[in-house]
Amino acid sequence: MPNEYELKSQRKGFRRYRTPVINNLFDQLFEVEEELDSILKDSLCDLFRSFIEHFEMWDTIVQCLSTLDVLMSLATYSACGDTEMTRPEVCLSRVPFLEIRSGRHPAIVDTYSG
Repeated sequence: MPNEYELKSQRKGFRRYRTPVINNLFDQLFEVEEELDSILKDSLCDLFRSFIEHFEMWDTIVQCLSTLDVLMSLATYSACGDTEMTRPEVCLSRVPFLEIRSGRHPAIVDTYSG
């Protein structure tokens, strides 16, 4: 074994050696990874700050997307349904509500339809 190799660890018949060049490369890697972590933390802080500054806009976007998701799900289900469907009446209101008359749950309809 050349003299420049240093024993780093051993266990159950295995020995790990490193050269000064490899040790230097590990040190450089450690420094670069620390710098990257610092940059990523700064970037993440900037992202959160920007999100907080525009929270009302993001909240409005999420509310609109969730409403659209519900309406699209209802439209998709009614287009694929086997039974007669009624069109929902959408009312603009600040108070959320859902009123169902003579409704049937899809799982129950499939189970008991014969």
